[in-house]
Amino acid sequence: MKIAQLAKFAFVLSFSLSAFAQDTAPATLSGKTAVVVISSGTGNFSAVGGYRVSFSATNATYTVTPLSSTVLPGAGVYTYSKTGANTGRLTVTDSSVGVGIAQTIVFTSLTTGTYSVSSTLGTQTGTLVWENVTAISGSSGSGLSNMSVRAVVPIGSQIIPGLVLDSPSRVLIRVAGPALANFGVSGTLSNPKFSVLSGPR
Repeated sequence: MKIAQLAKFAFVLSFSLSAFAQDTAPATLSGKTAVVVISSGTGNFSAVGGYRVSFSATNATYTVTPLSSTVLPGAGVYTYSKTGANTGRLTVTDSSVGVGIAQTIVFTSLTTGTYSVSSTLGTQTGTLVWENVTAISGSSGSGLSNMSVRAVVPIGSQIIPGLVLDSPSRVLIRVAGPALANFGVSGTLSNPKFSVLSGPR
Protein backbone atom coordinates (compact mmCIF):
# COMPACT_ATOMS: atom_id res chain seq x y z
CA MET A 1 0.00 0.00 0.00
CA LYS A 2 2.04 2.95 -1.25
CA ILE A 3 1.07 6.34 0.15
CA ALA A 4 2.30 9.73 -1.04
CA GLN A 5 0.93 12.02 1.66
CA LEU A 6 0.57 12.33 5.43
CA ALA A 7 -2.90 11.10 6.30
CA LYS A 8 -4.92 8.50 8.14
CA PHE A 9 -6.47 5.30 6.86
CA ALA A 10 -8.41 2.34 8.19
CA PHE A 11 -7.76 -1.26 7.24
CA VAL A 12 -10.56 -3.63 8.19
CA LEU A 13 -10.55 -7.40 7.95
CA SER A 14 -13.68 -9.44 8.54
CA PHE A 15 -13.31 -13.19 8.73
CA SER A 16 -13.96 -16.24 10.84
CA LEU A 17 -11.23 -18.35 12.40
CA SER A 18 -11.37 -21.27 14.78
CA ALA A 19 -9.55 -19.42 17.56
CA PHE A 20 -7.37 -16.47 18.49
CA ALA A 21 -5.18 -15.26 21.31
CA GLN A 22 -6.53 -12.71 23.78
CA ASP A 23 -3.18 -11.07 24.57
CA THR A 24 -2.12 -8.32 22.19
CA ALA A 25 1.43 -8.03 23.53
CA PRO A 26 3.85 -10.38 21.73
CA ALA A 27 6.13 -12.68 23.70
CA THR A 28 9.06 -11.67 21.48
CA LEU A 29 9.96 -9.08 18.84
CA SER A 30 12.26 -11.46 16.96
CA GLY A 31 11.76 -11.18 13.20
CA LYS A 32 9.20 -8.38 13.48
CA THR A 33 9.16 -5.07 11.62
CA ALA A 34 7.15 -1.97 12.53
CA VAL A 35 6.49 1.44 11.02
CA VAL A 36 6.78 4.07 13.75
CA VAL A 37 5.20 7.53 13.59
CA ILE A 38 6.51 10.07 16.11
CA SER A 39 3.85 12.15 17.89
CA SER A 40 6.02 14.32 20.16
CA GLY A 41 9.59 14.67 21.34
CA THR A 42 11.86 16.77 23.55
CA GLY A 43 15.60 17.06 24.15
CA ASN A 44 17.64 14.85 21.83
CA PHE A 45 14.58 13.08 20.45
CA SER A 46 12.80 14.06 17.22
CA ALA A 47 9.36 15.61 17.68
CA VAL A 48 8.02 14.60 14.24
CA GLY A 49 8.71 12.09 11.50
CA GLY A 50 8.69 8.36 11.04
CA TYR A 51 10.90 5.34 10.57
CA ARG A 52 10.86 1.59 10.05
CA VAL A 53 12.45 -0.57 12.75
CA SER A 54 13.36 -4.19 12.00
CA PHE A 55 14.24 -6.72 14.69
CA SER A 56 16.53 -9.56 13.63
CA ALA A 57 15.12 -13.08 13.64
CA THR A 58 18.50 -14.59 14.56
CA ASN A 59 19.89 -12.32 17.31
CA ALA A 60 19.01 -9.40 19.57
CA THR A 61 19.85 -6.65 17.08
CA TYR A 62 17.75 -4.06 15.27
CA THR A 63 18.05 -1.58 12.42
CA VAL A 64 16.30 1.75 11.87
CA THR A 65 15.45 2.95 8.35
CA PRO A 66 14.31 6.63 8.22
CA LEU A 67 11.03 7.49 6.54
CA SER A 68 11.58 11.22 7.04
CA SER A 69 14.52 13.63 7.15
CA THR A 70 14.01 14.20 10.91
CA VAL A 71 15.18 10.66 11.73
CA LEU A 72 18.70 9.31 11.31
CA PRO A 73 19.50 5.70 10.35
CA GLY A 74 20.61 3.53 13.23
CA ALA A 75 21.37 0.04 14.48
CA GLY A 76 22.17 -1.66 17.75
CA VAL A 77 21.09 -4.25 20.28
CA TYR A 78 17.86 -4.52 22.24
CA THR A 79 16.12 -6.33 25.07
CA TYR A 80 12.38 -6.84 25.26
CA SER A 81 10.08 -8.25 27.92
CA LYS A 82 6.33 -8.72 27.95
CA THR A 83 5.11 -6.99 31.10
CA GLY A 84 1.38 -7.64 30.78
CA ALA A 85 -1.33 -8.90 28.46
CA ASN A 86 -1.16 -5.66 26.45
CA THR A 87 2.14 -4.07 27.53
CA GLY A 88 5.86 -4.54 27.00
CA ARG A 89 9.19 -2.90 27.81
CA LEU A 90 11.80 -2.38 25.10
CA THR A 91 15.34 -1.15 25.75
CA VAL A 92 17.47 -0.23 22.73
CA THR A 93 21.18 0.60 22.71
CA ASP A 94 22.36 2.34 19.54
CA SER A 95 25.77 1.10 18.41
CA SER A 96 27.06 4.64 17.75
CA VAL A 97 25.65 6.31 20.90
CA GLY A 98 26.06 3.46 23.37
CA VAL A 99 23.24 4.61 25.66
CA GLY A 100 20.36 2.32 26.56
CA ILE A 101 16.93 3.90 26.00
CA ALA A 102 13.91 2.24 27.63
CA GLN A 103 10.48 2.41 26.00
CA THR A 104 7.10 1.46 27.40
CA ILE A 105 4.81 -0.02 24.73
CA VAL A 106 1.03 -0.42 24.95
CA PHE A 107 -0.24 -2.85 22.31
CA THR A 108 -3.67 -1.51 21.34
CA SER A 109 -4.30 -4.47 19.01
CA LEU A 110 -2.40 -7.38 17.49
CA THR A 111 -1.00 -4.99 14.85
CA THR A 112 -0.87 -1.55 16.49
CA GLY A 113 0.52 0.10 19.57
CA THR A 114 1.71 3.28 21.26
CA TYR A 115 5.05 3.92 22.90
CA SER A 116 6.62 6.42 25.28
CA VAL A 117 10.24 7.20 26.15
CA SER A 118 11.41 9.15 29.19
CA SER A 119 15.15 9.48 29.84
CA THR A 120 17.84 11.99 30.73
CA LEU A 121 18.19 12.65 26.98
CA GLY A 122 14.57 13.70 26.57
CA THR A 123 11.14 12.25 25.92
CA GLN A 124 9.23 10.91 22.94
CA THR A 125 5.83 9.40 22.19
CA GLY A 126 4.36 7.84 19.08
CA THR A 127 2.43 5.05 17.43
CA LEU A 128 3.51 1.89 15.66
CA VAL A 129 2.04 -0.58 13.19
CA TRP A 130 3.52 -4.06 12.77
CA GLU A 131 4.23 -4.99 9.17
CA ASN A 132 4.18 -8.71 9.90
CA VAL A 133 1.87 -10.53 12.29
CA THR A 134 2.29 -14.14 13.34
CA ALA A 135 -0.46 -16.71 12.92
CA ILE A 136 -3.45 -16.25 15.18
CA SER A 137 -3.91 -19.22 17.47
CA GLY A 138 -5.49 -20.19 20.77
CA SER A 139 -8.01 -22.49 22.35
CA SER A 140 -10.89 -23.83 20.29
CA GLY A 141 -14.37 -22.47 20.63
CA SER A 142 -13.67 -18.79 20.02
CA GLY A 143 -13.69 -16.89 16.76
CA LEU A 144 -12.31 -13.65 15.38
CA SER A 145 -14.90 -11.74 13.37
CA ASN A 146 -13.22 -8.37 12.85
CA MET A 147 -9.79 -6.72 13.07
CA SER A 148 -9.07 -3.09 12.22
CA VAL A 149 -5.99 -0.89 11.91
CA ARG A 150 -5.96 2.90 11.92
CA ALA A 151 -2.64 4.70 11.55
CA VAL A 152 -0.96 7.93 10.47
CA VAL A 153 1.06 7.41 7.27
CA PRO A 154 4.30 9.44 6.89
CA ILE A 155 4.83 11.28 3.61
CA GLY A 156 6.14 8.96 0.91
CA SER A 157 5.71 5.91 3.10
CA GLN A 158 3.46 2.88 3.22
CA ILE A 159 1.70 0.79 5.83
CA ILE A 160 1.73 -3.00 5.54
CA PRO A 161 -0.75 -4.73 7.87
CA GLY A 162 -0.38 -8.49 7.77
CA LEU A 163 -1.89 -11.71 8.98
CA VAL A 164 -1.37 -15.42 8.55
CA LEU A 165 -4.27 -17.86 8.09
CA ASP A 166 -3.53 -21.45 9.08
CA SER A 167 -6.60 -22.81 7.28
CA PRO A 168 -8.69 -21.86 4.21
CA SER A 169 -10.85 -18.86 5.12
CA ARG A 170 -13.00 -16.28 3.39
CA VAL A 171 -11.65 -12.79 4.05
CA LEU A 172 -13.21 -9.37 3.39
CA ILE A 173 -10.70 -6.51 3.15
CA ARG A 174 -11.81 -2.88 3.16
CA VAL A 175 -9.57 0.19 3.07
CA ALA A 176 -11.28 3.42 4.16
CA GLY A 177 -9.97 6.95 3.74
CA PRO A 178 -12.57 9.71 3.31
CA ALA A 179 -15.17 7.54 5.10
CA LEU A 180 -13.28 8.10 8.38
CA ALA A 181 -14.49 11.72 8.34
CA ASN A 182 -17.91 10.37 9.36
CA PHE A 183 -16.32 9.35 12.66
CA GLY A 184 -14.67 12.70 13.37
CA VAL A 185 -11.23 11.81 11.93
CA SER A 186 -9.51 14.65 10.06
CA GLY A 187 -6.68 14.61 7.51
CA THR A 188 -7.72 11.32 5.91
CA LEU A 189 -6.34 9.81 2.71
CA SER A 190 -8.30 10.98 -0.31
CA ASN A 191 -7.59 7.86 -2.39
CA PRO A 192 -6.14 4.96 -0.37
CA LYS A 193 -4.91 1.92 -2.27
CA PHE A 194 -3.83 -1.58 -1.29
CA SER A 195 -2.14 -4.57 -2.91
CA VAL A 196 -2.64 -8.25 -2.14
CA LEU A 197 0.31 -10.59 -2.71
CA SER A 198 0.41 -14.37 -2.65
CA GLY A 199 3.31 -16.77 -2.22
CA PRO A 200 6.81 -16.03 -0.84
CA ARG A 201 7.89 -12.39 -1.05
